[in-house]
Amino acid sequence: MVLIHPEKRTVAELQEILPLQALLSAIVESSDDAIISKNLEGIVTSWNAGAQRIFGYTAEEMIGRPISTIFPPDRLNEEPMILDRLKRGERVDHYQTIRVRKDGRQLHVSLTISPVKDAAGRIIGASKIARDITREREAMEHLARANEELKRADRMKSEFLAVMSHELRTPLNSILGFAGVLRQGRRGPVNEGQQELLNLITASGKHLLNLINDVLDLSRIQAGRIDLEPETVNIAEVIGEAVRTLGVQAAQKKLALRTELEAGEPVVTDRKRLYQVLLNLINNAIKFTPAGSVTIRSRRDPAQVIISVVDTGIGVPPEKQAVLFQPFNQIESSTRRRFEGTGLGLYLSRKLVTLLGGDITMQSEVGQGSTFTVRLPAKMPDGLSPCGGPRHQP
Repeated sequence: MVLIHPEKRTVAELQEILPLQALLSAIVESSDDAIISKNLEGIVTSWNAGAQRIFGYTAEEMIGRPISTIFPPDRLNEEPMILDRLKRGERVDHYQTIRVRKDGRQLHVSLTISPVKDAAGRIIGASKIARDITREREAMEHLARANEELKRADRMKSEFLAVMSHELRTPLNSILGFAGVLRQGRRGPVNEGQQELLNLITASGKHLLNLINDVLDLSRIQAGRIDLEPETVNIAEVIGEAVRTLGVQAAQKKLALRTELEAGEPVVTDRKRLYQVLLNLINNAIKFTPAGSVTIRSRRDPAQVIISVVDTGIGVPPEKQAVLFQPFNQIESSTRRRFEGTGLGLYLSRKLVTLLGGDITMQSEVGQGSTFTVRLPAKMPDGLSPCGGPRHQP
């Protein structure tokens, strides 16, 4: 800002300037922000109504006093720093700090300070715009505290799920073990009726164990605590093991469970996690296929392996496909009543495939079935986590 002395202006020029100055003065006085000027010694030379509203001092109380009057004791070192910058002709933009009202209450303010020059271009003072941002800062701090509380609650939830899942699995494994001993007749002969009941116990126990494992994996993934064990893996062998595991389930529904596997070089990945993904996808296909077939295909190229699980099931409407990979989601509420499951299988599968450095996609048409395709790199990248960051190291 350059100040022009009135004596250097003609009468005509002054007649044009004076109304403009009155207008600018009115704008300054009506501003909600504090608009203040000071000299290079930090003494207040003007103080508008906005400054009075924000800081509580009238113009009569502040003009002629140091601007440091409104500084808290621990911020007094800011004024020399600001004055040094102004003397160098620098502008201070949106500087956030704390000031003190006349009643002693502290305020968060945002300051914009500009050097003021005279007619010769010499810096003679500064103009300052101060905006009260106390409410905004308090809202941000409240939000930050709320976010921390949410993170803490999420960590506690994950820890609770991990502990409870472990505690539930221990007795359940014992139940399955004892049921297996009885089914094998190692504690005496078992008649046909008893064998059928033991089979039901075993099937229900395994189903419950799978649900517990899903919840445990969910908590581990959300906590970033899933560790990987990459090894050389024969894809056909892993697919064959998953098919044998779920063969009885498919046979009970009279579904054809087929494989179409191309021979190829092994890949380097986590065998256990790949097997878990295949179990989830094949089990999902069997579950939602009332009749027909489920086919698992694989092919290998130099860079990746592609595995597809193709079913002739009920299919997924386009509007439901976006949420299908979210936790606790199935196709529709009525489907939840007709089909078992937590709705975690596809969510966990996508997270695990991402963890292995790949991706999973789906194509589906209502009444025509679905195809889920997994693409994995020939060698799993190092250091990946479910969220794309560094993998957790215990």
